[in-house]
Amino acid sequence: TRIYRFTSKDGKPSETFDLSKKKPTDLLKAIQSVNMFWRMHAQRLIVESGNESIFAKSLKEIIESSEPDKIGIAGGAIHALWALHGLEAIDTEAIESGLNHKSPGVRRAAASVSPRNENFINPLLKALNDPDHQVRKDVLLALSEMPPSEEAGNILFSKRKDNFILNDRWLPTAFQMACARHGAGYLKAALAESSPANATSTPKAVEIPKENFILNPGFEAIDGTMPKNWKSRTYSGRADHRIVSPGRGGKGHAIMIESAQGADSSIHFDLKVKKRTTYQLSAWIKTEGLKTGRGGRGAQLNIHALADQPRTRAIKDDNDWTKVSLKFKTDDRGTISINCLYGGWGHATGKAYWDDIELIQIDAGQGPDISEDTESIVATNLVNHASSVQLSSTLNEIITKPTELGNKIRKMINAPKVVVKESPEDELKLSKTHQILKLNAIEGLKFDKIKLEAKPEKPIAIIVSNPDLLQHNFVIGSPGSLERIGSAADAIITNPKAIEMNYVPQSNDILAASTLLDPGAVAVIKVGPLKPGKYPYICTFPGHWRIMQGYLEIK
Repeated sequence: TRIYRFTSKDGKPSETFDLSKKKPTDLLKAIQSVNMFWRMHAQRLIVESGNESIFAKSLKEIIESSEPDKIGIAGGAIHALWALHGLEAIDTEAIESGLNHKSPGVRRAAASVSPRNENFINPLLKALNDPDHQVRKDVLLALSEMPPSEEAGNILFSKRKDNFILNDRWLPTAFQMACARHGAGYLKAALAESSPANATSTPKAVEIPKENFILNPGFEAIDGTMPKNWKSRTYSGRADHRIVSPGRGGKGHAIMIESAQGADSSIHFDLKVKKRTTYQLSAWIKTEGLKTGRGGRGAQLNIHALADQPRTRAIKDDNDWTKVSLKFKTDDRGTISINCLYGGWGHATGKAYWDDIELIQIDAGQGPDISEDTESIVATNLVNHASSVQLSSTLNEIITKPTELGNKIRKMINAPKVVVKESPEDELKLSKTHQILKLNAIEGLKFDKIKLEAKPEKPIAIIVSNPDLLQHNFVIGSPGSLERIGSAADAIITNPKAIEMNYVPQSNDILAASTLLDPGAVAVIKVGPLKPGKYPYICTFPGHWRIMQGYLEIK
């Protein structure tokens, strides 16, 4: 074993300290060392001393007087803040001093150690305009854990179109978390700007040019090599990628992917797009003897870089040129990857061709604005925390106003007192082809049955009703997949498009799922026939799945 030590030729060794006697003067000097080793030990010993009266004043002076080093770090101030936090001696003076420090690291520490009580909301609100993205994120996360405040909600509402926040990859999520915490104030501010419910004026339509953003979409006038910017990649197996002639209509060229052994592969093109804008992607696909295996879907288009990876229907077997298309809305990413996908999350053999690929913008886009999504998240959170017997006075005020926002939220909470009597399909007709099972979502985050039974010979139709005041969904997975689907459900909470996805995560374990069921709604979910085994079912609405679960036993 060899141990190497790298040092700067011009560097001077940092000062060492004898902290064995735990003298306050030594500890306060060491916590300002240029060496993090000494700062960490000094912080620990100060906290373990428990002597707030000895250290608190000096630590606050360190925060106030420390200067950033050549790379912008003020280590002494950062460790002083955390030492005060450990001593439970943080006050508004220390937090304000930290939030106004020259070093972003100190400002982040100040946001992180701010006690989660109402006395520290105002200093954090003043820091909402911090020029550093990481500081702004920690300030928003701190606000998301503070007691609900109407003033905070009102100020957050004024930031809903702040480009600094909304053009960042992660800040919109932190922003929505903070808004949900202070939802009453946020929605009151939104209510003041909401147009009357009976308003007849409509915004003037914006003419969108139908420009195809794909260069050389028909692969014409090329020398037989892959067009510039189009690249091939193979996720598993072996595949051949090439330009062939003729293309669609017996002319020009097309791109082709072929595999004899089986492959999951693609030819893709990265493209800059407008954020939060709706596009339509289409292409013509032809297949020759395309067979799928290992869960493969076939030949299709899909979009990488977006959270839900939208995709077209898959084409396989022998098919002449067939047009496929999909609509999608970009999130806060400015670049997407358009994939001509072969196999589709599995293997395929045979040939697939793509030609005349088109990407057009179909709306003007809202630019960096997530107001509508944020209002939905805030309203859902407020509804879910309101009393099931008597709504909070704030919520009651919002839903009684004749505005578009009031109407939207009122629809979310007007659950009927009885179960919907009729399912959306004729049960008698359905029973001729399916085994009928019934399941209700009930108060207390439960299904009324934790076990359903069916036989393997016949498809199954599960009629799921929601007489509860909360929204729920129904997701059924393969045997043994409960924890995997649950973990995916936990992860989807931070996805800004989670509501559009009905809180159903992308998972190969999921056999079928419902949309998000409003109070009083009913849905029919069809599966099977299924092999013998236990198939878990859960509600993947945030926070529900660990309680709201059961299983379908096929035997």
